Amino acid sequence: MSSWVSHLPDHKHYSRVSGHGMNQIELQNNTQLTDFHIQNLNTEQQLPYGDEEFDLCTIAVSVQYLTSPVPVFREIYRVLKPNGTCCVSFSNRMFPTKAILAWRMFSGEDHCRLVSWYFEKAGGFREIQSEQLVRENSNFDPLYVVTAKKILV
Repeated sequence: MSSWVSHLPDHKHYSRVSGHGMNQIELQNNTQLTDFHIQNLNTEQQLPYGDEEFDLCTIAVSVQYLTSPVPVFREIYRVLKPNGTCCVSFSNRMFPTKAILAWRMFSGEDHCRLVSWYFEKAGGFREIQSEQLVRENSNFDPLYVVTAKKILV
């Protein structure tokens, strides 16, 4: 999921960065994207990609807005290559009118548990790990990441 910024390091080269979002102008202004798709994942969860196309999927500071996250995570599993990774990052910031109730009720580590549960319910993901990258009470917003791998058994 993307907008005008991909939250990827600028100094790295990527052969493909496909953005997925709802705002065409923002996606067009994202200089890291090689292609993009406009789609509301709350009304249509099927991703417009083939099976096993991607090494990595990121959901940066937007998982809290998914009203049907488990089908979206199933789709992520489908489009990831074997041993591919999905990284979901988030902070304590949100638009309360857009975030799902479960997200508004929880914070911090509970958000990590919720995202881990999405991976578990989607099925197939392994090595689910969560980490707080930036602590609260620092000069920055707290930042969390939950990662999981598509490991075929």
